[in-house]
Amino acid sequence: MTHLLKGADAVFHLAAVADVRANNDEVEEINVFGSQNVFHIASKNNSKIIFASSAAVYGNGDRTWKETDECKPISPYGRSKLEAEGMLEKETDDFCILRFFNVYGPGSKSGLTLFCERIRNEEEITIFGDGNQTRDYVYIDDVISALLSALDISGTYNVATGRSVSTNSVIRMVSDAAGKEPVVRYAKADSREIRFSSADVSKVNKTGWRPRVELEEGIRKILDSADDPTNL
Repeated sequence: MTHLLKGADAVFHLAAVADVRANNDEVEEINVFGSQNVFHIASKNNSKIIFASSAAVYGNGDRTWKETDECKPISPYGRSKLEAEGMLEKETDDFCILRFFNVYGPGSKSGLTLFCERIRNEEEITIFGDGNQTRDYVYIDDVISALLSALDISGTYNVATGRSVSTNSVIRMVSDAAGKEPVVRYAKADSREIRFSSADVSKVNKTGWRPRVELEEGIRKILDSADDPTNL
C-alpha cells in the first residue's frame, strides 16, 4: 500500500472512532492499528504526518491543560489517541500532533450542533450530568486553519480557544440566539465523559495561529445554516 501515498508531501490523519462511549475493540482496531498503518506508510514515503489527536488524552482534572502535563485518559477513545501519539513519535520525527478540544460547526455531529437543532425545533435535550461540566469549543473553520498551519510546524499543540464554558451556559447562549426556551432533561453522568475541559493555548499562539470565531458567532452560524436541512 506504500504506493498510495507516493509523492505526498504531507498526510493529514483525521480518521477515527470519536465516540467516548464506543467499545474498546472497535476503538483499538481503528484508532490504534489503523493509525499505525497510516504512520508507517507515510514515513516510508517521507511524508510529513499531521495527526488529529484530542483533549481526551488528558483525562479529568479541574485545571487548564498544557501540552507538557501528564496524560491520564479515562475513556478507550482517549487512551487510543494517546497510544497513537506515542507510536507516531517513534515512527518519525516529521510530524505535528494537534490535540483538538470540542470541534463544532454546521453539519457536524457535535453536541453543540445537536443543541442548536433541538432548541430550534423545540425538542428535548438530554444532558448527562448536572450541566456544570465545561468544554472549550473551537469552530471548524479555525480547526481547518490550524491543520494548514501544521504544515509549517512540528511538535504537539492544543487547538482550542482558551475559553471554557459550562454546558448550561452554552444551552442558554443557544436559547438566546434562537429566541426559544430549551426543554432540558438531566440524566446520570457517564464515567467516561471528562467533567472539566480547559485548554492552555499559549504554545500554539506562539506559532501565529489564533481562533477567529467566537462561540456566540459560531452558534449563530449553525442556526443560520438551519434553513438548509442538509446542514444539520
